[in-house]
Amino acid sequence: MTEPACKQTITALAAGHILDAPPLGACTIGELATAWPGLEAAEDNIGTLGRDGSEVSWRAVHRGIAGQVLRVWHDRDRDRVLVIELEGPEPPEGWPALRAKLGAPSHKFDVFREVVQLGEGLWFYGARGVAAQTSFAGERLHRVMAFPPTTADDFIAHLAMSLAPPRERSAG
Repeated sequence: MTEPACKQTITALAAGHILDAPPLGACTIGELATAWPGLEAAEDNIGTLGRDGSEVSWRAVHRGIAGQVLRVWHDRDRDRVLVIELEGPEPPEGWPALRAKLGAPSHKFDVFREVVQLGEGLWFYGARGVAAQTSFAGERLHRVMAFPPTTADDFIAHLAMSLAPPRERSAG
């Protein structure tokens, strides 16, 4: 993906224009860091993605976005961008209109929010490279993720968040 296309993806997501974001292609964190204010100065943090628990890095910004946090998840070794996530998105047309435009997801998965399981709370659109995490029976949008188009199995294995129940803490 060229730098202008990377910028178009992150700019559309940050503005809450989910459907205007082209599918994420091959971007580096360096390309995206210079494409969005504050991202270049943001520190890398460590997190995990997917059922395989891959340890990856992420950077976040909190200002100038249509949501609470914009995170860019990237491979720690090669700096390849894996996912752009907008937490607490505020699409200009609202979630009901966006949901109608997205149409039926190719898959729905159960997710866990803290200790509560939300049935079919993750709506997956593999060909579009978008996943929407919802709450309250799909009535509220919690997070949107953009990634390269992929299969449901690959998404679950390597990119998904919140699909496993929290680990029990040992009594100590």
